[in-house]
Amino acid sequence: MKREIQTERKGIKMKKLGLNPVFRLLLIFITVVLFVCNGAGCGKKSPPKSPPSKEPTVNTIQFLIPEFYEDQETNTMHLIPNDKRVTFYVVSLESNPESAIESLHTFTGTTGNQYLQFNIPDFLYNEEGYVFAVVDLDEPFDLNGKTMSEVQAAATDGTILFGPATGRVTFKNNQVVKFEFMGNGEGHQSVSTISFTMPTSYEAGDFEFNIPTGKQVIIYSIASAPESDGTIDADYTFSTPTRVDSFDHILPDELLGQDRYFLAIVILQDSFELQGKDFKQIQDAVENGTILFGQAKDPIDDNSIKLYSLYDGIEIDNFKFVGKAPDVSNPKITFRLPSTCVSGTPIPNGKRVNIYTTGDLEETFISDHVFPGTTGADITCDLPSKLIGEERDLYVVVILKGSFDPRGKPFAQLMNAVIEEEIMLGRVDDMVRLNPGMLIDADAFEFYGKADIGD
Repeated sequence: MKREIQTERKGIKMKKLGLNPVFRLLLIFITVVLFVCNGAGCGKKSPPKSPPSKEPTVNTIQFLIPEFYEDQETNTMHLIPNDKRVTFYVVSLESNPESAIESLHTFTGTTGNQYLQFNIPDFLYNEEGYVFAVVDLDEPFDLNGKTMSEVQAAATDGTILFGPATGRVTFKNNQVVKFEFMGNGEGHQSVSTISFTMPTSYEAGDFEFNIPTGKQVIIYSIASAPESDGTIDADYTFSTPTRVDSFDHILPDELLGQDRYFLAIVILQDSFELQGKDFKQIQDAVENGTILFGQAKDPIDDNSIKLYSLYDGIEIDNFKFVGKAPDVSNPKITFRLPSTCVSGTPIPNGKRVNIYTTGDLEETFISDHVFPGTTGADITCDLPSKLIGEERDLYVVVILKGSFDPRGKPFAQLMNAVIEEEIMLGRVDDMVRLNPGMLIDADAFEFYGKADIGD
């Protein structure tokens, strides 16, 4: 099993808080490109003078537990037994891999549940760290105080199953974290596996739109290619949440060596079962916005569905989804900014804020559109037709004093404005496909103020 636990930190030096998150602000500015600003009208909701009290925000994270683990000696896969205690240990990025492990926090669950959801403690929110999972097969095993060598030895002798998260974990609301487990397969059922790769967008007419997160994906295997006048007759199904881009399942013995096609649906609302449906019923569900419908297509010919000959470890990909386009007659987009920077410094209410869409690399800050608003409330703006279905990086400038405009300025001048407390600077970690009616929630943003930037 391949593991990459990177300890090298890149980017500008920032003050450390808790798990020492990766603050790559300057490098990210140097690696983005921005286009010429084209201001457009947008409506904005002014904050109330006396904001009503709010219920405490509960942020959750979901741990995705596989059905199987890998025997490190034989490289075979084995079933993870049900009803065993599994403990997740949160460890600082600065931990020395040669030293004894000391966790910052633990979460506890039981195997047999593929998705385990936990509340994120306030001190962990927006922080970054490693997460290691331990399944107790025999006596209780505490990762704390053990070296990594001792942990690997316990996995090799069959005392535990050990599962690192597949990458660094950022503790944000609705985050889904995948784990890969290793252990001793002796005495445990061996299994074959199948993996699926999901796209992030679907087609509707001439546009592409984001597949919504937090929805259920169901994949169906069928022996015969679907006919326009027939019904769907599936022999197996596999499911996962839409936030996961790839996932593994046990491949039933009955499917080994068999030829199968694969269909998929994303359930957007209500409920829907593909089994037994004809194409008229499927088309109606798509047009009503109940589902997105997908097929694993031939990579050479997207007009043809691919027939897979199934074997242990096979990967199923090239799913193409179609669905109903969002209403674009009066397209709007809403931004919900966080209340604090990554350091915990409050973002003051009632301040002017500009949200910039950006593109490729340039030496100065350039933007092709600006969404204006005010901190302290949701910001709802018109979404220009030129941006519908387009991917953009998003950067946010909160004006603390003066009238700072980043457009045309070198990156050092932006950093100096943060240090001089003229602005707070925010960004979304990944490019965003801009769709009508979408809400970009607070957990998508990272904000930086003077307290976040080191000397």
